[in-house]
Amino acid sequence: MFKPHPLSIAILASLSAGSAVAQESSSLEEVIVTGTHIKGVDVAGALPVSQLGKEDLDLAGALSTEELIGELPQAGQVEFNSSSEGTSSNNVRGDVASINLRGLGADSTLVLVNGRRMVLNPSSSTRDGVPIQFVNSAMIPASGLDRVEVLRDGAAAIYGTDAIAGVVNYVLDTDYEGFEIKTRYGSGHSNSLGETSVQLRGGFEFNEGASNLTLFASDFNRSGVTAQEIDYTHSSDYRDTDRTPALFVGDTSLRNLSTFTPWGQFNLGQLNSDGSFSPVGVSGIARSSDGRFHLQPEGASGGVSYQGGLEIDDGTLNSDLRYNINDLRMIIPNLERRQFFTTFTHEFDNGMEFFSEGSYYESEYDTFFGPNVISDVNKMYIPRTAYYNPFGAVGNPNRLAGLSTDDVPEEGLDVKIDRLRLYDTGPRKIQTESDSYRFLFGLRGTWDDWDWETAAYSSAAKAEDSQLSVSRSKFYAAVSRSTPDAYNPFTGGNFADPANGDPSSGGDASEFTVNVQRKNKTEISGMDFKASTPNLVTWAGGDIGAAFGIEQRRETYKDDRDPLLDGTITFTHPLSGEFFSSDVMGVSATPDTYGAREVYSAYAEFLVPLLNESMGIPLVQSLDAQIAVRAENYSDVDEDILKPKFALSWRPSEWLQIRSAYSKGFRAPNLETLNLTVQERFNNNQSDFLRCAAGQALGTAESDVDACSQSINTRRLGNKNLQSEESENLTFGFVLEPLEGLVFTADWWRIEQEGVVGLFGRDNHLILDQIMRLNGSSNPNVIRADVTAQDQAEIDAYNAANGTSLAAVGALLHVNDTFLNLQPRTIEGADLSVSYDTEEYSFGSFTLKFDGAYIAKWDQEASPQVEELQQAVANNPLVTGSVSSFSSGSRIQDEATPRWRAKASVTWRNENWRAGISARYVGKVYDPDVKQDDDPSIILKIPSWTTVNTYVNYRFEGGVLDRTNIRLGANNLFDEEPPLFDSSRGYSPALHSARGRYVYLDVSKKF
Repeated sequence: MFKPHPLSIAILASLSAGSAVAQESSSLEEVIVTGTHIKGVDVAGALPVSQLGKEDLDLAGALSTEELIGELPQAGQVEFNSSSEGTSSNNVRGDVASINLRGLGADSTLVLVNGRRMVLNPSSSTRDGVPIQFVNSAMIPASGLDRVEVLRDGAAAIYGTDAIAGVVNYVLDTDYEGFEIKTRYGSGHSNSLGETSVQLRGGFEFNEGASNLTLFASDFNRSGVTAQEIDYTHSSDYRDTDRTPALFVGDTSLRNLSTFTPWGQFNLGQLNSDGSFSPVGVSGIARSSDGRFHLQPEGASGGVSYQGGLEIDDGTLNSDLRYNINDLRMIIPNLERRQFFTTFTHEFDNGMEFFSEGSYYESEYDTFFGPNVISDVNKMYIPRTAYYNPFGAVGNPNRLAGLSTDDVPEEGLDVKIDRLRLYDTGPRKIQTESDSYRFLFGLRGTWDDWDWETAAYSSAAKAEDSQLSVSRSKFYAAVSRSTPDAYNPFTGGNFADPANGDPSSGGDASEFTVNVQRKNKTEISGMDFKASTPNLVTWAGGDIGAAFGIEQRRETYKDDRDPLLDGTITFTHPLSGEFFSSDVMGVSATPDTYGAREVYSAYAEFLVPLLNESMGIPLVQSLDAQIAVRAENYSDVDEDILKPKFALSWRPSEWLQIRSAYSKGFRAPNLETLNLTVQERFNNNQSDFLRCAAGQALGTAESDVDACSQSINTRRLGNKNLQSEESENLTFGFVLEPLEGLVFTADWWRIEQEGVVGLFGRDNHLILDQIMRLNGSSNPNVIRADVTAQDQAEIDAYNAANGTSLAAVGALLHVNDTFLNLQPRTIEGADLSVSYDTEEYSFGSFTLKFDGAYIAKWDQEASPQVEELQQAVANNPLVTGSVSSFSSGSRIQDEATPRWRAKASVTWRNENWRAGISARYVGKVYDPDVKQDDDPSIILKIPSWTTVNTYVNYRFEGGVLDRTNIRLGANNLFDEEPPLFDSSRGYSPALHSARGRYVYLDVSKKF
């Protein structure tokens, strides 16, 4: 097993070496380029590194890294962003911005600040049911950046885990001298978006120039935008809008109105002593098959007059009573953010330098969306004794007039809530407070031809998320009272505008609302030591550069759920006896989770000049190789990891360079997938395939067999035996410089991943259970109740019909679904760039740039386990159900993966003037879930989207305004609306923006 030397020994050694320094201190100022640890070597063009410099940052006009990330063509959809409100605290929310190179996921991009790892975002979310942890780039002050470097290549051998798709290195502006204040006011053109920012930057040298202290501080405030302010989001019904394609006008798939409304949808029946519910039908009032009824305004067709201008009608809710989800919703949340960053350096007389960094970040985020809902999965029953039950006992003043005791007995009937929006609770308000800190202390120096550096760092991030929710126990207590102070859920909605809400007048909703909290914390701390030399040895090809390093780090993750969610406070329905491990309506139970790990690493890197111009070989000015290897050991993963990288750079002439690289990468399983105990998730309208078929064998219609459409509890389980996801990266490209100042680059790349962590899936487990039972065994992950007489009768009928001899199976209790290493996938594409710096003319100089990213292939295969299951299903006609392959197939142009992303820009400079204009292009995608009504082969196209940013800047010289800069800019200059996307928002926040035209004024002054 690989174990490096303790880093404390290395640090002591480096301290003692400082007294023997013989090199000039100027070598300390050499820059290490992202992609190599070796100082003092020229790797320009040898590595596929993109860079956003000062002018690129100006063109972005961004106050947050969330906006800045969108300027990178190689970045896929912004998987997690501040507009992602989610429906519960199970989602990542707040001031977040993830970066997602190649569209492989935010957890496949390594994010660094000044060359070292950042702490992970404290809150996690899920992708295909699997917890995802990522770095939150919003913690980086966009205005404090010097540049952003993007290594578009696998770099696990250089940097370790997560660097599968590439590396993003945020380089902050340090060693500053002077003082600067900068302010901004920005405003949305067609909405109430408003942003203000104040930034302070200062730095000075002292100790006769040996010491430098730099400080940066910023305060940012944003007033958000509601859906009602924007024409294309004020209603979630997109069947006939200016953005709706002609072929899809009237298409029901685009009617994103909700069937959860204040009008409600209920089931009438008898709750039995065993917890089962027997529906009761009443002609014209409650449907015979399931006892279903709903409320509607008086005068609608088919209803029976109730009270307060309402009618009760049987069946499902009328479509014109569906709720507009965007009635109460923020599209762009309110946000406050404060950031502080400082660096301190001191050079000793012997040339050794002490350096340190410190940063602090905090934010307050608030937003809201539609009021809480109750669904069938919550199994909330209103007793016959409840004061406002329309089918209560004779003598109840709210009993529906004219009911026959033959239909509804004197003692009344119970009511099950099927779908109800509790509009009088108000919108679900979300507040997220986040903060983080980072401290780093280190020493660096030279010894002979070696540059060495050592550092220790510590960083932590916290997030506290709060959401207005409904307590099951408190709601039942309020709704079940037999007195007039009970809560009345039978008051309907807005009579004048049925699609929007109307508060109830029955009871006080505040008595059952609760603020559910989630508190998360992540930490990272570590030490490292590295040394490099540009000339380890000299051989025929030239000087061989080398770097060696060892690292140690500790990571922790803590997810502290509200007692209402983590199993501390549970709910057992007094009537049905149904047990819920979560007391929060509509939110499944999630236990607290804690995980910690130690990681030990060692690496070596060599830059080897194989051939040079002096050898006189035709078409060879240089041929260089990069060889790197990294070993890592994780305390919580039972494997030793060794990953190599090989890269070649061939320069046949001064104007052409050809480069290629091959590397192996890995991503260690995150702390949540390893340490999660059990996470419950309920799904409605699911089939227990075997019992569904058995129930129908008795001649019962599918719609009347409970097992054919039931609520299924899936319990996701962590797995201590997970292994790292493996990857192979291959790149090939060239750099062409035909004229001075003109540079073309093109790179083809390919990434293959194996063992991607996933879930086998609820349906797959149930299908496997069928197959195993047909062969005399059963799936141990499918947990069932004891067999009843009814179960036996159903399986006897099934066996008689199919010639089988299956044993009876009990009702489904839950399915255990453990995280596994599953799907392989392959992604490939190309990056193109052109840049041209003109000469200086009398009217100024120009820089022209183009960057494009093309995805040629994004294929996810079904896992071997799923392929075996598919084959077994194909070979057995008795097996029912469809095997889930979890998004296998091609994702090219599928909702979030456009083939093309590009950006083009022109910057002009002339003495004190500077101006720029840029265009950003996001290619088209398709939404396969929206099929044309008349021809299902036609699916909805989400067209390409192009936005233009521009600015003009003037710098004053002399007088009172000396060293003052004024910049006027506009983002999305032509106010391009995002294209229509089939979601309640009507657009995709991961690809597009609803900010509209945004105009800003920056004023800064240096002293």
